[in-house]
Amino acid sequence: LKCLYNIVRSGFVPVALKDFYIADQLTSLSIILVDIEYVACYLGTGSWHNNDSIVDHVCEGHNRTVEPYIAMLPSLWRLLQCIRRWRDSGDGTKANPRSA
Repeated sequence: LKCLYNIVRSGFVPVALKDFYIADQLTSLSIILVDIEYVACYLGTGSWHNNDSIVDHVCEGHNRTVEPYIAMLPSLWRLLQCIRRWRDSGDGTKANPRSA
């Protein structure tokens, strides 16, 4: 959990290797994070229990609105980590901003 907390604060804390690695994995799993959001909406509204088609439409509309923001978060965190590593490297030899 501490690693995820460091990832969320990416631009403000030094980047450790484990934070960099976990953020890279989250970037690969961004579509799965969107699916988890849809499942949470589906289960949270009780649509699975009463099989109400109106509730399904609420989740689909909500998913289309929130989906781009959830999908972009891991990439944004990785970008902030790359910028922070470049800034912390001093002369820029260890990290290159073009790798972001």
